[in-house]
Amino acid sequence: RECMQRAGVKPDILMLSTLISAFANAGRLDLALDVYYNDMPEHDLRPNVVTYNALIRACGRDGHVHRAYGVFNDMLKGGVKPDIITFL
Repeated sequence: RECMQRAGVKPDILMLSTLISAFANAGRLDLALDVYYNDMPEHDLRPNVVTYNALIRACGRDGHVHRAYGVFNDMLKGGVKPDIITFL
């Protein structure tokens, strides 16, 4: 994230969703959640189904079932329709 900031790159939803997935795959749920709760609002970006799926999967994989359910509720409240991947 810092590299993007130093380079003056304005993140888009694809970049931040990819960061969430990368952090989650590296076992850094804390950083994935930081992107979701801080970076996305800071850049006025709305999560899409890919973003939510990556975050729900990361929470579930790390045993944070209640947090995964909370993200799922955020998804529904945000008007994002779950897809088949959401329920895997």
